[in-house]
Order: sequence, then structure tokens, then C-alpha cells
Amino acid sequence: MFITALVQSVCIAQYFHHGYRSGMHARAALVLACYRKSLRLSPAARARFTTGEVMTYVTTDAKRLQDAAPYLQMAWSGPYQIALSVAMLWSTLGPAFWDGIGVIFALIPLSGLLSSIMVRLESKLMTAKDARVSRTAEALQAMKLLKSCAWERGFAARIRAARELELRQLTLSVGFSMLFGVLWEAVPLVTAMATYLSVVAAGGTLTASSVFASLALFDVIRFPLLVSTSLLTLTPPPQTLT
Repeated sequence: MFITALVQSVCIAQYFHHGYRSGMHARAALVLACYRKSLRLSPAARARFTTGEVMTYVTTDAKRLQDAAPYLQMAWSGPYQIALSVAMLWSTLGPAFWDGIGVIFALIPLSGLLSSIMVRLESKLMTAKDARVSRTAEALQAMKLLKSCAWERGFAARIRAARELELRQLTLSVGFSMLFGVLWEAVPLVTAMATYLSVVAAGGTLTASSVFASLALFDVIRFPLLVSTSLLTLTPPPQTLT
């Protein structure tokens, strides 16, 4: 058991190391491409894309690609983990484990709802961030005019208002992200309770080996389901999982 845990830790650490490294390379390449493209924009294109939008592409959208890179392998390993865990749960608990699986799948629509809300909040946050960056860039570019006309307070108030709106949107986004994380951290406990109640109601017997083994297997199923939902809704999984 010690050797297995040691090998697992080394393999997972190497996997995430290479995954995050590949994501960083992809992000750097995308940032460089956006920078080169911004230098070649025509006047008409510059009128369509503000400085805040370009900065959002570079700072936020490119980072999403970096965050998704370590989890792309779940597209093929996720179904394999789920199938293997289901087979082992069947041999450990018998047909009663389907109650726990049903609880997991019942929570997926709720997770999808929270993820869609997070996507909308993220979109509003990006809009507020674009407005704040655009106003800041406008003030910096016209600094001589601001100083000569004594417009510092007016522009500072506009930037401060944009920043307060951005902070409110950021608070909502972080709050729903924490709720999303709490939900999926509680999934193993809820599924285990439903499964054990089903076993006891059917007249079965729970042993220490079956309880601990089933808890570990339910936790294995939770991770690929969480990552799959996050990738489909373009929301990063909770940072506690990494």
C-alpha cells in the first residue's frame, strides 16, 4: 500500500507538472499571437476592439486555455475511471451502490445550473473589467490634457466607479465558485449516506473494509464527473482538486 501510494503521488505530480507546463506554453504562444495581431490592426479594427477587450484576451482568455490543459486527458480517462469504479463498487456493495450513483447523477443538473450562472457572472465580470481598463488607458493617454484642464477628480471618479462595479461582479463570481466547490466536496458524503442507508434497508451488513473502499471509489467517480462538467461549461474546477 505504501509503494502504491508513493507511485501514485509521483505519477500524478509528473502529470500535472507536464500539463501545466504545456498550458503555460500554449498561453505564451496565444499571448504573443494576440500582441502581434494588435500591432497590425487596421484603423477600422481598432475602432471595433477597445484596449480593454484586447487586454482581456491576453490576461483572461489565454489563462483559460492554460487552466484547461491539465484536464484534457479526462476526455478518455474519465469514462475509464468511472467504469472501473462502478465494477469495483458492484463487487463491494452489490446492487445497493446504484443509489449512490443515482445521487451523483442527480446532482449533475444542479452543478450544470451553478456552472451556467458562473459563466454569466464571468461574462459580466469581463465586461466590467474591459470598462475599467479602457477608462484607465484613456486617462493615461490623455494625462497632459487632464493636468492642464484639472480633470483629475472627474476621471478618477469614473475609474473608481468602474472598479467598484468590477469588484461587485468579482465578489459574486467568487461566491458562486465557492458554492460550486462546497457542493462537489460534499458529494462523497451524500452518496455514501444514501448507499449505506440502502444497504441497511435491504438487510445487508456493512463492514469496515466495504465502507472505506466504497468511500474511496465514490471519490474517484466524483473527480472525472466534476472535470467533465467544468470543461463542458468552460469553468475551471475548484482549486482544491489541484
